[in-house]
Amino acid sequence: LDRLRQCNWKEIANVAWAFATIGHCCSQCSESLLLDLTAEATERLQNKVTDQPLSRDLAQIVWALGTLQVDNFHLAASFENLIASIRERTLHTTTLRPLVHWSCPDLIQVCLALAHARLDDQVLLRALFEEILSRMAKSARQRPLSSGRSTFRAWEISILLWVQARLYLTRDQGNVYAEFAQTAIGYIATEMRLNGGLEQVGIRSQEKANLAWSLTVLQLFEHNQTVDVYRRIFHETASSCQIDEGMKVEHANQLWHASFLLRHELPEAVDSIPPWFDTYLEQ
Repeated sequence: LDRLRQCNWKEIANVAWAFATIGHCCSQCSESLLLDLTAEATERLQNKVTDQPLSRDLAQIVWALGTLQVDNFHLAASFENLIASIRERTLHTTTLRPLVHWSCPDLIQVCLALAHARLDDQVLLRALFEEILSRMAKSARQRPLSSGRSTFRAWEISILLWVQARLYLTRDQGNVYAEFAQTAIGYIATEMRLNGGLEQVGIRSQEKANLAWSLTVLQLFEHNQTVDVYRRIFHETASSCQIDEGMKVEHANQLWHASFLLRHELPEAVDSIPPWFDTYLEQ
């Protein structure tokens, strides 16, 4: 603990990242170190006298600990305390956009960590999605959408839809989630149309399966461009399945889940699926 107190924010973030990258958190020594690291970061955040950490360091710590606590529930309580401290330190301001200086990757990493941990911190989540939505609205007026890191790329938006679905963030929790979902579908559909497909904008096998599952879980069937996105997902996954002679089971599970429900909810989204691919997914 004394050595951790001598570390700066970047060094603490790097230690957390290293342990998360190798998935090392279940031994007694690693668990103790991670608990001490979380306690040190939380104490610094609660002590307003200490230096303000960079958003990059906070996002890296949150992502690492959010990922690790999935495999070791003993880390969960300390992770929740850390998130509460970040919320109080970061959002305790009169600024309309308290996260305006955070980079797009940092916003995504924190959202991912909360989703993996299934931590429904609505105050922080709403602030994150409000900032994300604000940037997306600005991007829509400045083509191309995926240029620069003050805007989001299409594959990043697909990840955020997965976060929304995993935590089931709907209009009941705030209008920002309904607005984000509608904007996100249009965002992805526009990029897909301008670039000739999902693969061309970085939405690959994992993201396609996640996207199909997310849109279905959130029941985003009323948006006009949803059908186009679904059709492109199934067209591209069927084509790659033929070329690669198969696909990962978890991807097939997600796609089958989506296609099964869409037959009743949005049949025009699945009417172009090749019969052989439909059978393949079912099997």
